[in-house]
Amino acid sequence: MIPRIRARTGQGDDGKYYFEISVWEFDGETQIGEPIGPFGPYDTEAKAKEEMRRACRMACEQAEILEIGKPTGKYLDLKNGGKLRSWDEN
Repeated sequence: MIPRIRARTGQGDDGKYYFEISVWEFDGETQIGEPIGPFGPYDTEAKAKEEMRRACRMACEQAEILEIGKPTGKYLDLKNGGKLRSWDEN
């Protein structure tokens, strides 16, 4: 089963930005384990989001390798209608 990967950014008490990643069952109802992180600090929210996206891509690609033997170069964008999108599109 390929898991659902979620991530979020936030600002710490130090004014810097951090992100964490969580793994969920595909239906999005049940979290698997505890969130991973926080990762950071980053000076800007934009940098934290950029690094968060890289980390999510790596996690998804590793799950694909375990499940189907190779990364597809795409992800299922459940937030925007369940469309299959290229990682390099954004």
